[in-house]
Amino acid sequence: MRGGRAAEFVALLILALGTWLGFATSGPPAVVPASAPTAAFSAERAMHDLQFISASPHAVGSPEHDRLRDYLVDRLRALGADDVHIQSATGFNTLNGPLAATVANVVARKKGRKPGLAVLLSAHYDAVPRSFGAGDDGVGVAAILETLRARANSPPLDHDLIITFVDAEEEGLLGAEAFVNLHPWAKDAGVVLNFDGRGNAGPVYMFQTTPGNAPLIDALARVDGARTNSLTGEVYRHLPSDTDLSIWLHSGLAVGALNFAHVGGYSYYHTPMDNVASLDPRVLQQMGDYALSLTRTLDGTDLTALRTTDAIYFDAPFVGVIHYPAGWAVILSVDGLVLVLVLIGLGGYRRTLTLSGIGRGAFALAVTLALPTLVTFLAWRLIGAIHPDFREILQRDPYNSLWYLLAASAFTVAVAVATQRRFGGGRGTTAMELAIAPMLLWGILGVIVALMLPGASYLFAWPLFAATMCASWWRRETGRQRIPPVWLAAFAIPTLVLWLPLVQSLEVALTADMLPLCALLLAMVMSLLVMPLQIAGDSRRWIVIGATVVSIGALIRAETAAGFNESRKRPDSLSYVLDADSARAWWVSFDRTTDPWTRAALGERPTSRSFNQFGLTRGAGTLLANAAASPVVPASPVHIVANEPVADGRRVHLHIDRAGTGEMFSLLADTTMAISQMIINGRVLVDGGHDRYSPRYHMETDGTVLRYFGVPAEGVDLRFTVKARGSAILRVITGLEGLPATATGPLPARPADLTSKPFVRTDMTIVGRTVKLDQ
Repeated sequence: MRGGRAAEFVALLILALGTWLGFATSGPPAVVPASAPTAAFSAERAMHDLQFISASPHAVGSPEHDRLRDYLVDRLRALGADDVHIQSATGFNTLNGPLAATVANVVARKKGRKPGLAVLLSAHYDAVPRSFGAGDDGVGVAAILETLRARANSPPLDHDLIITFVDAEEEGLLGAEAFVNLHPWAKDAGVVLNFDGRGNAGPVYMFQTTPGNAPLIDALARVDGARTNSLTGEVYRHLPSDTDLSIWLHSGLAVGALNFAHVGGYSYYHTPMDNVASLDPRVLQQMGDYALSLTRTLDGTDLTALRTTDAIYFDAPFVGVIHYPAGWAVILSVDGLVLVLVLIGLGGYRRTLTLSGIGRGAFALAVTLALPTLVTFLAWRLIGAIHPDFREILQRDPYNSLWYLLAASAFTVAVAVATQRRFGGGRGTTAMELAIAPMLLWGILGVIVALMLPGASYLFAWPLFAATMCASWWRRETGRQRIPPVWLAAFAIPTLVLWLPLVQSLEVALTADMLPLCALLLAMVMSLLVMPLQIAGDSRRWIVIGATVVSIGALIRAETAAGFNESRKRPDSLSYVLDADSARAWWVSFDRTTDPWTRAALGERPTSRSFNQFGLTRGAGTLLANAAASPVVPASPVHIVANEPVADGRRVHLHIDRAGTGEMFSLLADTTMAISQMIINGRVLVDGGHDRYSPRYHMETDGTVLRYFGVPAEGVDLRFTVKARGSAILRVITGLEGLPATATGPLPARPADLTSKPFVRTDMTIVGRTVKLDQ
């Protein structure tokens, strides 16, 4: 169908506008300068704190960690906080087996004018070893400090404001556990705002809430530029990920809660590249906008009434956060499907739709969905084979992944538009017949999603309403033998605005492994735009040509940026492992291949096999090379204070001294043993239960009795009951930061184009020894 070149051009402009709206308003806000009014949040001002926070790596148990702890205490006092103190406690949970640490939570309170519940702001100040922790979670800490400064220059608060800079989040949410279960102020919190990060770029999403979130979403909607949707909460519930807020959500405390994080730049996460230089400062600005705006909004809110009914919510350009009751999900989705069925019924009744035409439209839909998905899947497998070093990035997201996403997306657009041109308009299939199958698919999926994942229902309901309205108008105009007006292309805008940034954020959040799924979802989006694209007429040919050029160009750009360099570093790993019982030692790497730095220890041909003795295995790809037993390697001295028979076994009292700063240890036992009645540093743990967030003790099925992080100067005191056949034998695995010299001398510095690998024990000296508890 043609409406003239001018109409085609206008339709293309409308489609381009929808695409622009989807992306242009989705990023973080501009940085507010330090010259802004004192009551405003300024990332430029907050950057001074962030530079100190991220001046050096500061893992639990390190001197830098203690330095940062003391700095935060001083800053809170300087900003006028009340009752600033350090909560020193033993945190424990079974998030990944039995975990514990001596935590030092930095806690403060800003008194309000009225009694009642408090607003609690939380971020963690620890970082993983070797990471500077700028994005994870220096931005959260700096945002809270700047928020407190801005609040000091604003009208007084009604509610108390509690600040918690919690410790040992990276080791298993241990600081949050200690605060929630051991600190009396936890019961004073009416609402918790938690700030965390994964990567070095934005936007910052509010991605998780407590049940009954309607009042909280209403408060969030008053924050300018808020980025959120109820889909993220649905997805996050099914991911193996946690933040400190997980402890609050499983605590039984009747608090409301909002969780905020940025997830861009995942390849930088938990590496030395997580530093101020690589951080987008707009992340800090948006984090602070949330913190300051919500403390002001919630200050006039009844904090006892923050959990009512659930809401469905999403942000839209220039509108803000749209929200409505979750009970509408099924109603809206069923209404959308009914509208599609009505269109089919009317078309059949008036003979404007034929079964053969609808069948050809269904075949076109199948091609549109299947071809880009299959090609993207095969292409990604081929790219992985061409670049095997991508597998060294354990985040599974290469630095250049967005170029691959652009290539896959442009290819999908080219296939979809070309298919619509091939089957539609003058080729035996009308635009209505071409559009029916996609709308029916969207309608059916919408109802299924509304029933199973109501928070995601908005993604189907509103685009489908727009498509059915466009189809209804189209049917009326063609029924009167008139050319549909060009403004009908505007019905594509809701679909483009809701789905395009979602497809991008899906790849950013869930890594490049999601590229085939991204292609499939984008193909679905294109299938719903049959009629707006039909208005573009013959100009669709230029969409196909342009998208093809973009796809090829993006793929070429991705390939030219596929290598590693000083800004896109190749991750590697190397640890020294010593069996103190046999005096045998090894160099160990979790890499698939060696590089010039690891070869200095591993040699040219290390052995590749599993290595289970020290709980280090990540599959069969562990690289091993024999090493000399270093006489200077320390190990945690284990003292058997008591080992006495009791009615149900033996009551054991161990004291494990610290061998060095930043130390951690694992205590392992034979799986036939049973450990119970655990007391750690005087903290009594109740046996039983498998709630991974609670302080209830059970030995892990793989024999892990306990993993302890950041051994304090006074050591660790353990008391437990053990049941064993014969003599009880424990294995103590100690880990210390740093590596000894090789047989030929000290290891050279790691080259500038390499970085330590996250998620594995690397750059560590690991010592294992056996402790026998004789009968």
